[in-house]
Amino acid sequence: MGLHRRETYWTILIRNVFDVRVGAWRSLVARLLREQEVGGSNPLAPTTIPFRITCLMMKHIVGVVGAGDCDERTARVAEEVGERLAREGLVVLTGGRGGVMAAASRGAKKVGGLTVGVLPGNTREEANCYVDIPILTGVGEARNAIVACASEVLVAIAGEYGTLSEIALALKMGRPVIGLQSWPLVAAVMTVDNPEQAVEKVLNSLEMR
Repeated sequence: MGLHRRETYWTILIRNVFDVRVGAWRSLVARLLREQEVGGSNPLAPTTIPFRITCLMMKHIVGVVGAGDCDERTARVAEEVGERLAREGLVVLTGGRGGVMAAASRGAKKVGGLTVGVLPGNTREEANCYVDIPILTGVGEARNAIVACASEVLVAIAGEYGTLSEIALALKMGRPVIGLQSWPLVAAVMTVDNPEQAVEKVLNSLEMR
């Protein structure tokens, strides 16, 4: 059945946001493109905002996690990580709030990158000003599971117990996790010393190099 109604499109889009499998995004875009070519009956042209957002989601998504409050040195590290990821054409996904999350998003925006914030509440206002796409979950700290699942690779920068939970969830889900000044005693985490090494590990994990 074709996608003949805008509300049908949004139903599928929202389901895929929370299903957060990159393959699902690619399948949805491919389906829309096929229907655009056959008959031209689909009202969702590639110039519409929903279509552009979905196309952006075809990029690799890298999560950057860390404390909502951090010192200036940690913020600089997170900002450089975000900037380097964006320069590689990667989407930077965070928990959408302050501290490491805001710094990484700020770094990505400095070079025109795309940022996504998975928020614990149900209002856009809790997102930092560097978030392009806020995702409202209304599930509180349980949103850490969405952050972990949505990330193809997770970069943990410093952080406290919330960060540790995201590390554990990502590892449980089979995601590569890179630690930068963060929980070095977790054996499965690939520990690095600086942002350059962190992004290099990300790219290697994505098999982009």
